[in-house]
Amino acid sequence: MTAAEYAANTLPTPDSAGLIDRRVLDQLLEDVGPENAEAILDSFLREIERQSLALEEAAERSDLTALGRAAHRMKSSAASFGALRLSGLLGGIEQAAYAGESAVALGSMAEYRALARDSLEAMHRIRATLPEPGG
Repeated sequence: MTAAEYAANTLPTPDSAGLIDRRVLDQLLEDVGPENAEAILDSFLREIERQSLALEEAAERSDLTALGRAAHRMKSSAASFGALRLSGLLGGIEQAAYAGESAVALGSMAEYRALARDSLEAMHRIRATLPEPGG
């Protein structure tokens, strides 16, 4: 069983075409206001990069408890910003780690790296299209 299969029953599945669910992200950006949109996206990008380091370090040590905690923290942030595929995979890693399924949790790290990279690149592209505050 893969981490994605672990998560399949607990998290919504975004449309298969996109890495970022724009309805979720656009609602968040509307809620914070255009003057705060860039700052909140920048904060998210920094946090995901920081948490990725914690996830990688836990995986390198095969520390399933730390891996589960790091995946849990990232899962919620990713979902809030519309990165639902990434959130789903992180949820699967979290579940597998807490269940002691090291082969599944650790085996999902290559998929995580690729999906995280692609999701962050998509978020950077979206950030670059934001209108200037007040403009």
